[in-house]
Amino acid sequence: MDGNMKDILALGEFGLKENKRINSKAKGSRYENSVAKALNIRFETSDFQRTPGSGAFATTHTLPDYLQIAGDLITPVNFLFVIECKAGYPQIHLHEHFEKGRSVDLTDFKGMSTIIKFIKQGEKEVKNSKDKEYMILYKKDYKCQLVITGRSYGITQEISIKGKYFVYTLKDFLKLPNHFFFSTL
Repeated sequence: MDGNMKDILALGEFGLKENKRINSKAKGSRYENSVAKALNIRFETSDFQRTPGSGAFATTHTLPDYLQIAGDLITPVNFLFVIECKAGYPQIHLHEHFEKGRSVDLTDFKGMSTIIKFIKQGEKEVKNSKDKEYMILYKKDYKCQLVITGRSYGITQEISIKGKYFVYTLKDFLKLPNHFFFSTL
């Protein structure tokens, strides 16, 4: 087989390579880093950092209390949330339910089972953390970032899922005063 035929078989008739597959681990790591940076700016600190091993270390190792790490980000000591970061997941269609100034209660939507898996992971992570709640940050390409929590924060634009889980845009959520995010030591 001549070189030209090998090129056609390898690259296609027009010499175009296939699109590269997205490395989901790298995409998740980039998202975690961008969230840490955004939170550091919002709260004027440098304490938010990616967890070594993206949170997996804490669930696979037994550590003394003072070394416990939960979630995808290391947070300040008095931060009230364990943070899980999720990026991608094109099968989730939650963004389309946000309408200006309206609250919506959903019992079902496309990709709900994936969101419930995220929530269960968040609930598992907070079991070992004293007095903390979960905060799931979700980003879908070309859409606003969302926050999923286990309680309502009274933000005007709110989605509740089965009346148990609450979804906000990250932009609106971060407008809450600092006392919603930090305990007094």
